Amino acid sequence: MCIVVTFISITMATAVALFEKILQNAVDMISDCKALDCQPGDILEYVHDEQK
Repeated sequence: MCIVVTFISITMATAVALFEKILQNAVDMISDCKALDCQPGDILEYVHDEQK
């Protein structure tokens, strides 16, 4: 029983840490877009002219 509780606790802690990182990346992208006056999709879809 103790092993199951430990496994669930570790799994939940990992999920929370991953979710926190994903949210922080989204906040960073929104801040970058506000500074550059663009939409998040503009950053994700940007292709340099020389690569076309």
